[in-house]
Amino acid sequence: MLTVVRGYHAAWLNQQGQRAWQLPMTTSTLTGQQLLIYGTGQIGQSLAAKASALGMHVIGVNTTGHPAEHFHETVAFTATEPVLATANFIVNALPLTPTTHHLFNAALFAQTKQAPMLINIGRGPAVDTTDLMAALDQHQLSMAALDVTEPEPLPADHPLWQRDDVLITPHISGQIAHFRATVFPIFAANFAQFVKDGTLARNQVDLDRGY
Repeated sequence: MLTVVRGYHAAWLNQQGQRAWQLPMTTSTLTGQQLLIYGTGQIGQSLAAKASALGMHVIGVNTTGHPAEHFHETVAFTATEPVLATANFIVNALPLTPTTHHLFNAALFAQTKQAPMLINIGRGPAVDTTDLMAALDQHQLSMAALDVTEPEPLPADHPLWQRDDVLITPHISGQIAHFRATVFPIFAANFAQFVKDGTLARNQVDLDRGY
């Protein structure tokens, strides 16, 4: 988000093209902008905390609209039309389930009014790629940043690679330094709890719900 509002993406494109020393056409700030995050679990909450610190108004979307930490407000999946109309940025941090497959499609994009940027850090098939490219062409969306895609890996000849309004990273948003040292305490606690009574201390997955 900072890359876009501060003009860094435009500057990078200039560096790859005409290489002219010029200011980006527009620069802005995240302060006061509205961020709509689909998924209010640990990833969504972590992002919400950071976005709030930058002065953004953060709205979460989950199954029932139940409150979640670090969000200014939350809405249910069935009540997103008003917040889609005012969103400047939309982030998908949802797991892939039958309900979320192609959730981000032409019908959803048609409800946007501010030409928001779509960021997908959840699962590639949550976004209908054909509908995404159409929404970009029709300026329903201003940009897309995709850490996950459908298909994945993205073939070298896929049209997404050719678009200046799409940023693509190879499924790396969850990678952190010292990953094993960070994750091992979670594994150790879960292992000890499972040996004790067959349950998990953290991150219990409901197989029926899919997350």
